[in-house]
This record gives sequence, structure tokens and C-alpha cells, in this order.
Amino acid sequence: MAEFFAKYKEEIQNTWQKLNRNIQILIIVLTILMAGAFGYLIFRGTSTNYQPLFTNLSTDDTAAIVERLDENNVDYQLGGNGNTVLVPESEIYRLRLDMASAGLPDQGVVGFEIFDNSEFGTTEFERRVNYYRALGGELSRSIQSISGIEFARVQITPPEESLFLDEEKSATASVMVKLAPGYNMSAERVNAVQNLVASGVQDLPLTEVTVVDTNGNLLSHPSNPNNDQWSDPQNFAMQQEFESALKNDLNTLLTKVLGPNNFAVQVNANLNFDQRESESKIYSPVIDESGIVRSEEINTETQQNGASGGAPGTDTNIPQYQGNGTGENSSYEKKNNITNYEINERIEHHVYAPGEVQRLSVSVVVDQSTDEETMQQIRDAVSAAIGYNEQRGDVLNISSMAFDDSLEQAAQDAIQARAAAERRQMYIYGGLILLVLLLTSALIIYLYRKKPAANRGSKVDVSVEEDEEEIDLFEPDADQKKRARVKNELENMIHSDPENAAKLIRSWLVDE
Repeated sequence: MAEFFAKYKEEIQNTWQKLNRNIQILIIVLTILMAGAFGYLIFRGTSTNYQPLFTNLSTDDTAAIVERLDENNVDYQLGGNGNTVLVPESEIYRLRLDMASAGLPDQGVVGFEIFDNSEFGTTEFERRVNYYRALGGELSRSIQSISGIEFARVQITPPEESLFLDEEKSATASVMVKLAPGYNMSAERVNAVQNLVASGVQDLPLTEVTVVDTNGNLLSHPSNPNNDQWSDPQNFAMQQEFESALKNDLNTLLTKVLGPNNFAVQVNANLNFDQRESESKIYSPVIDESGIVRSEEINTETQQNGASGGAPGTDTNIPQYQGNGTGENSSYEKKNNITNYEINERIEHHVYAPGEVQRLSVSVVVDQSTDEETMQQIRDAVSAAIGYNEQRGDVLNISSMAFDDSLEQAAQDAIQARAAAERRQMYIYGGLILLVLLLTSALIIYLYRKKPAANRGSKVDVSVEEDEEEIDLFEPDADQKKRARVKNELENMIHSDPENAAKLIRSWLVDE
């Protein structure tokens, strides 16, 4: 085997020495390009892709996470000024579960585990401070478990006790949350966070819990005695839902007319959340004795032969004395009928549900130069869609102006630039592969064209070897020695300059 490789190596060296210098340079450059291209492809295919395990970490959390990664012999990188830990993409989910089981990262928040190693000489003030610190940490962890909230921090101000009830102050709390990208907390979620904190802290009213996000936006609505319609978060949610529904209806309508991204709609609604009840009684007169009889009194008085009858009573029981003289017989009758009817009464009880629309303000901007007739048609369509009521004080504004699409254009340019970079990278790879193929083909063609000359040289060597075998059959003498010397010179000439040697031998054959 060693002889085979030695022979193969010698053949390669001989072939290399016979090549032209330009061909040698071409082969060297080709080999370097091929090695570089394949090395780059192998590096890209085998390189580790690192992804963030955690971001925006505190110094303590970063140190604890790095220590645990070192214990598990996991490769990692630090980025973002040391507050971001990057790990291999294939290990990211397993490592997050492992870190969660270890309570990392804790975001610098401590819970009731602070009392696990309490010191003997702790004062009452320190114990009280640690208690509210631990309580805030536990509430922060509970809030962080809510979907859409990445980070939460709760700060509690304990109540101030006093000998006088009027001077006592209730506890207060502030909650800062970091929301996930693209997530917005609804009014129900904010109210849930407020109730969670208020229920977990003693003497903490719900109205004393303030919720803000890391962008400085106030998420909770403070109570206002002059305007208490926002004391219930459902009122705010109802108004937002109403405005969103009306805006979606207008977007659907205008998209079919103007096309997408050719208009902008903004809706503002004022709703009345006061609960009202009213009761009214309406009386109407009785017409043509058609009412219901409530009571009826009939009085009848008759008199005959001078004696009149009446209702039984004292006057009728008193003896009557006959007077002198005679009178004529007469009769008398009197009737009195009193009828009382029920009064026509109608009672109406009205209950007004909260959420009545008091005023609407709608603005529509069209991204093009539109004639007045088309603008009027758009105005009529929008007015009908929103139920425009001028007496209610509704405002409707339809205008036309050019939109500023610089942000969209920049995003589109970035996408196109990225696509162009990917195409350039693909062209580079394709060009390298094509160059390798062309150089390889050129080398093969060159070697193939050189093959006949080499074959002719080998024929000359064979003929010389045959002559050598024939000469060796005889006993050497002076002539044979001379021939051997000439033969050696010819062999040296053939090896040093095979082309000229072949021409020389060919001329000898022609002369003979």
C-alpha cells in the first residue's frame, strides 16, 4: 500500500512539473476558491444560532442565570450591555423551564421567603418594612402570571394610624406593568389588577390603587366626584366597544368605495351612563257616562194629602197635630240621583338604561383629490351609517388631503433592501459555484488536449526500453558500450526534452 501511494505521489509530482506555470497558478487559485466556498458553506451550516433567553435583566438576575448555565455546561453569550442572555436556539425552551423551576429570573422581587432567614435582633420597624416588601413581591408575581404582562412591580404605602379617626390615612398602592408587544390591557384587566391588590392589602381602598405601564400611560381611571361615570370600568369599556363597532362599520363601508388605505376614520362618542326612572299619571275625563260607576246615591221624596214622607229619623217620629181647617188633597214627589264614576287614570313608568348616546363626533379623511359631488355622496353615506342627528349636537367632518406614507414607504424600502441582499447573497453563491465548474471544466479540457503528446512520449520510451532489452541479450563489447553511452545520452535527452528528442529520432528515421 505504501508503494502504491509513493508511486501515485511521484506520478502527481511528475504531472505537476510538466504543466505550464499559468496552469499551475490556475489550479492553485481554483483550489483556494473551492476550499473557501465549501468552508464557508460548512461554517454557515454548522454554526450555532443564539437566541435571547431573557432580556432586560437586572445585574443580580444575570449573575444567577449565568451561574446556573455554567453549572449545566451550557454555551451562552451576553448582549445588550449585559442585561440579555443568549443561548442556542435548540435549548431555549428547556432552559426556560429549568430557570423557572429555580425561580429565575425573580426581577429583583422577594416574597415571604425573606422571613426564612430572619435575624434575632430585628426591630419592629424592620419587620414591618420587610412584611410590606414581601407582600408587594408576592402581588408582583401574581400579576406577572396574567397573560400579556411580562413584568410587574407593586409598591405599597402602609396606612398611617392616629389617635384621631379624622387624621388616619388609608393605605395606597402603585402598580407598574410591562405589557407584551402588541398587547393592550382592557378595562376589565385593569379593574382585576386593582381588585387583586386592594384585596391583598389591609385597609387599601380600590380607588387608591394606581396602575401605569412602562411607557408612562395611566391605565386606571381615578375617581372624580364631579364626574363619577368612570368609577365603573365597565362604562369605559362600553364606550370603547361602541366606538370600535361604529368605526369598524365605517371602515367596511368606505373600503368597498375607496379601497383600503385610502381613508382614515376617527369616532368619538359621548354616552350617558346615568340611570334614570320616571313615573307619570295621566287623567282623562269621562265621556258620555262611559266610565266605571264608583258609587251611586238615589234620594226619593214623596208627599200625599199634606203628609210628606221622608227618610226615617227624628222628624218623622215626632207626633203631628192636626190643625184647624181643611185642605186640599195634594201629592209631591222628588228624586235626586248622584252617580260617581271612576276617573280615567293612566300611570306610565319609564326606566332609561345607561349608555344612551348624547353626542357623536366622526371625522373621515380621504387620501385623494375628490370632487365635491363625490364628497357629498360620502357624507350622505356616512351620515346614514352613524345615525347622524343634528339636534343632538352630532358633528360630522369629511375632508380630503394627501396622506403621509413615509413610514410605510420606509418599511417597504427596508423589505425590498432585505430581499435584494438575499438575492445578492444567492447570486454570490451561484457565481462561486459557476466559477468552480468553469475552472474545473477548463482544467479537464486542457489535460485532455495534452494527453496525445504524453502518449507519444511514452511510445518513445517503450521503443527505447525494447532496444535496451535487445542490447542486453548480447555480450557487451566496445561497440555495445558505445551504443550504451549513446543510449544513455538519448534517455537523458528524452527525459529532459521529450519533444526535441522525438523530433530528432523522427529525423533519423527519415534519413535512414
